[in-house]
Amino acid sequence: MWFNILKNVKQSSRQMINLDWDDETVPEEESDCLKKLKEYYDKAKNHPHARKGSYFKFNPVPEEVACAILEDLESAKKGKTKIGFTKMIIGDVIYRYKVVYGVHEYQPRTRYQVFRVLCHASGHNPDYYRIQFATSSQDLDADIDFRKT
Repeated sequence: MWFNILKNVKQSSRQMINLDWDDETVPEEESDCLKKLKEYYDKAKNHPHARKGSYFKFNPVPEEVACAILEDLESAKKGKTKIGFTKMIIGDVIYRYKVVYGVHEYQPRTRYQVFRVLCHASGHNPDYYRIQFATSSQDLDADIDFRKT
């Protein structure tokens, strides 16, 4: 009986030694751009002028898309917004994104300022937003810039 137990332990330890660790996969961490974009998302969500309702969504996008959004976000200046969405094709998915930072007026509402990041992807549901967050205020002098700490 003792001989069989010791024999099984010896075989188990031998199997552990023969594992090929080079073939093991390590879970990937979030990319640098995606991680930084998520930090801005968290800042906007916790900002005193965070947009109300279910406006906040954050689903991972490819690193290339996250870096492009981040570049536009970090260089955004109030009132200097690109018109329309920028399009990126990665594989068979089309990503459209834009960063808006300025004053808007929609009738019958009064003027308001908004700092918004939007990104959606084509595919199963083209209206599905992968990333969406914003701050806004009707006070045009309020500080809605969520990039600040």
